[in-house]
Amino acid sequence: MRVTCLNCATEFEGKFCPNCGQKHGPAMPDTREVIGDLLRSALSPSGKIVETLVTLFRRPGELSKAYLSGQRNRYVHPVRVYLLCVFVFVAIASLNGTWRSWTGQKPFEQASSEIFKPATQSSEGQSTQTPKPDDSPKPDSASYKAGRVIGESAKASLPPWLQEKMRERAKTMGERSAAEMERRVYRSLTQNYSLLFALLVPIMAFINWMLYAGRGITYGGHFVFVLHATAGGSLIFALPYLFNAPLAYWPVTLVAMLWQILSARHAFGVSLWAAFWRYVAYLLPSMIISGVMGITMAFYHVVFAG
Repeated sequence: MRVTCLNCATEFEGKFCPNCGQKHGPAMPDTREVIGDLLRSALSPSGKIVETLVTLFRRPGELSKAYLSGQRNRYVHPVRVYLLCVFVFVAIASLNGTWRSWTGQKPFEQASSEIFKPATQSSEGQSTQTPKPDDSPKPDSASYKAGRVIGESAKASLPPWLQEKMRERAKTMGERSAAEMERRVYRSLTQNYSLLFALLVPIMAFINWMLYAGRGITYGGHFVFVLHATAGGSLIFALPYLFNAPLAYWPVTLVAMLWQILSARHAFGVSLWAAFWRYVAYLLPSMIISGVMGITMAFYHVVFAG
């Protein structure tokens, strides 16, 4: 019996359209069909997703190298890999933040950053953070007056609506403790990880393109590499969040750095030393740009959305 393909309107006999390959069936999918397609594509050992993710970590840089050599269909598209891995990271980080909030723990980022703060031993033998001296500027000090002058000058350059908004927020922010404000800043970073990644990818691709200038790789090729690098880094950094282990964050950071160096070495066909020094040169501007973006997002969250 001849049937008409619902995808491309081609008439054919059999189960699969010879023109587009779609399987013939009812237009409205049932739950069984949707779940079956999901499991087959995501969990099948022979599926592209599993093969792509395994290759991403077992052979750093192979996905980018294959794509740059023209192998477009061998693995899952770089954008899909990026979206999947970032989604997994953001989901795990958000669940971790919710769990730590329910249990009264500090945000994960705050706990991991406090590892390097000096500590003293209390009388019970427990490690406590060294109290900070009261070094805040006094109202009659020269630094306080200078800070007021700089602050007033900066505020005067802002549009009137923004000045009014900041005055309103200052009234309520003054009632919150420094610890509460710090928690709000870290929470804003957790909530905006996906946006931060999306903004950084094209900028980091441009920096990488400049560092590897003269090797015949286009900006698009470096964009693909940064997508793969961000995808792999996201899953690596998801591990300490998954196991709620702030102490593991910094060792995992070193692992992620080494993985990205090996990825660049394989993808661009350079020596280990060439990949290393380029990564160091790449790291400095990326840290500065991500820091500025993070501060901007935290400022917006605390002043406007908080």
